[in-house]
Amino acid sequence: MDSTYTTLAAWAIAIGATLNATGLAPEPVFARAGLNYEQIKQSPTERIPIERMTRLWNEAVVASNNRAFGLGVAAHVHPMHFRALGMLTVTCQNIEQSLRKIIHYHALISDAVTLSLTEEPGRLGFSIEAREGVTISDAAIDAFFSVIQKFCMDMVHAPGLLQEVWLRRSAPPSTEPWLQHFQLPVRFAQSRNCLWLTRSALQMDSLHSDAHMAELNELAVVQYLQQMQIQTLSQRCRSAIQFSAEEGAPTLETVARALQLSPRTLARKLKQEGVTFNQLIQEKRRVLSVHYLTHSAEPITNIALSLGFRDTSNFNRAFQRWFNTTPSQFRASQSPDTVAG
Repeated sequence: MDSTYTTLAAWAIAIGATLNATGLAPEPVFARAGLNYEQIKQSPTERIPIERMTRLWNEAVVASNNRAFGLGVAAHVHPMHFRALGMLTVTCQNIEQSLRKIIHYHALISDAVTLSLTEEPGRLGFSIEAREGVTISDAAIDAFFSVIQKFCMDMVHAPGLLQEVWLRRSAPPSTEPWLQHFQLPVRFAQSRNCLWLTRSALQMDSLHSDAHMAELNELAVVQYLQQMQIQTLSQRCRSAIQFSAEEGAPTLETVARALQLSPRTLARKLKQEGVTFNQLIQEKRRVLSVHYLTHSAEPITNIALSLGFRDTSNFNRAFQRWFNTTPSQFRASQSPDTVAG
C-alpha cells in the first residue's frame, strides 16, 4: 500500500520529457511503475505516492541503461514547474534566502525528504535525505542537485559559486558523467547527500530579485500547503511515530504531545477515523522492518531494537505473524536491487 508521502507530478513530467529526448517512449516506462503518462501530463499539479515515483525513477534508469539518467532531467525542469515555490526561489533577494525558502516549503515539491543547511567557515552545505522508512532513487538525488545547481547559476553569475557534490551511494563503475555534468569534484560514499556552495557568493543580489513578486509567490505557496496539509489525524500520527533502540516504541502521550493534543483527544479522534494508536505503531513497524531488511545490512538484532522490540525473539514472532516468514528468511529471499536506491 502506498504511504502518505507524495511528490509533485512535475518531476514525473520531466522524466517523461527526458525519456522522449533520448528516443525512448515514456508510456511503457510509466506503466511499469503503475502510472499513466498521458494522465500525468494533463495534471502537473497532482501528487504521486513516493513508492511509485521511486519506481518510476528506477524504471527510467533501466530503460535508458544509464545510471546517470537523473542528471539529464534538470534540462527539462523550469521554476514554473514547481508552482509558486519555483517562482519564489528565483525572485528571492539572494541564493541563501532562496535555499532557506526551499527548505521551509519543500513539502510542496515532496514531503518524502528532509532538507537542511550545514554551515562551515567559507561554505554552506545544502543536504537532502529520505525520511525514515522511505526509499529515494539515486537518480532523484542527482536530478535534485542538478536542478538546484541550475537555479543557483541562473540567479547569480559568480565563478566558484559551487564547490563540490557529496553523494551517499558508492561510486559507479565510471564517475565521468557526474564530473562532466557538475564540473565540480563529486565524492561518493559520503556521510550524506550534500551540495556545497561558496558562502561569499550566497549574499550577492539575484539577477531576478523582485521583492513584490517574492511576497506574492510566498503567499501562494502558503495557501497551497494549507490545502495540501488538510490530512487526517491518523496520517499526521504516522509521521510523528518514531522508534529508537534507547527508548523503544513511542507512547500515546509522546505522540500526542508532538501533535499538540491531549492523549485522550488523540485516542478519541483516531477511533473516529477507525484506527487505534497501537494499530498505527504496528503498521509502521511492518513498513520499517521490510525497509531495513531490504535496504540495509544491519544485523537483525539491531533492527529489532531500532523498532522498539525488547529482543530478537519478539521481533521474529511479530514478523512471522505479519508475513508468515522469519526476518532472516525474508532477507534471504530478496535479490539485490537492479538499481541501487
